[in-house]
Amino acid sequence: AAGETENGRVIVIVTMRAAFLEQVMTYRDLTLDREMTLGALLNNSLHTHSLLPMTMGELREAIARPAQQAGLQMDENKDRLIGDLAFEMYRQPGALPLLQFLLYRLVDRNPGYLSRQTYDRIGGVQGALDQYSDEIFNKLPSDEQRDLARDMFLRLITLDDSGQEVSRQRVT
Repeated sequence: AAGETENGRVIVIVTMRAAFLEQVMTYRDLTLDREMTLGALLNNSLHTHSLLPMTMGELREAIARPAQQAGLQMDENKDRLIGDLAFEMYRQPGALPLLQFLLYRLVDRNPGYLSRQTYDRIGGVQGALDQYSDEIFNKLPSDEQRDLARDMFLRLITLDDSGQEVSRQRVT
């Protein structure tokens, strides 16, 4: 986003996930001074701010406050549910979008209510993602499209012998 102040100065707001920071910080463009990387330009700014991952307390607050403001009801296991949601998201890359997705799925399954029972039934973030991706995959109109999608997904990551992800890549 960019905007101009009353005195004519331009303000630019750049946001990105940390996973892309190295690429951006080392980016050189022909229109820029070849000795100056984008990272050097950003570091020279007086107003650079890194947003650190949320603490457990901040995650709990990010769950409880919006739920309360939205008027969602919670069962007697409210503190345990909020704690488990926060624990599942703690130090996860992309925690907020994952949390948003999980909360949406919880409320979608039980409108107006957040419950421990629904969370357990869904299987947390991983279960919610698994169920949703299966729903979308199964809605593809033909076996051919499902085969293409399966092939594309299998090419996105590489696993080592123990089943751990070792790389992610773009599919071209």
